[in-house]
Amino acid sequence: MTWLNKQKLLKKANPTTYVVVEGDSEYLVSKKLGVSVGSLRDANTRFPAPYLKVGRKINVPQ
Repeated sequence: MTWLNKQKLLKKANPTTYVVVEGDSEYLVSKKLGVSVGSLRDANTRFPAPYLKVGRKINVPQ
């Protein structure tokens, strides 16, 4: 297993949560938390689209 693959697994294993607020978008949340939009989507595959609903706790990879 390469170093990069290990880092990806660690990121998926240690998510934090974020509560969606009014006006949030994938772009804004990703910029606030310093993650990519793609990784944000990958961390929240259990929610149906659109997963950004006010008050919902979403996973944010570290």
